[in-house]
Amino acid sequence: LLSFDKEPIANDGTISFRKHERVAFSWFVAQKFYGEPAELQVLRDGKTLDLKIEDFHPEAPLVPVHIFGREHESPSYMIVAGLVFTTLCIPFLRSEFGEEWDCEAPVEIVHRVINQRAESKGEELVVMTQVLAHDMTVGYEDL
Repeated sequence: LLSFDKEPIANDGTISFRKHERVAFSWFVAQKFYGEPAELQVLRDGKTLDLKIEDFHPEAPLVPVHIFGREHESPSYMIVAGLVFTTLCIPFLRSEFGEEWDCEAPVEIVHRVINQRAESKGEELVVMTQVLAHDMTVGYEDL
């Protein structure tokens, strides 16, 4: 990455800020508003390419930190044949595993929360949270 919105990026990943000051270029990226266009200049195979992102959005976490500002403020759920499924979010993890959910929850879940990002808008993790008592779910009690 050579520049972001026509602002040159140095080899150490900084941009000019004020007179004789430099900041990480990620600060400059964070100043963008959702939906604004962004211009990038990159170096590929020895050639300079100018790219434009029409609808700039920062990466989204695979597991939301909160449920505010979403279409449905509470976690959605679905019941299929007595099995209850819901989307995974941090408030759910806190309710199930406590404030130290990152130490108490299964390692696979914690790894996905911390390291994975959504690849498309609206992508979320779904987990089975409960098995309801019914003739159809006999034998599933220990899941």
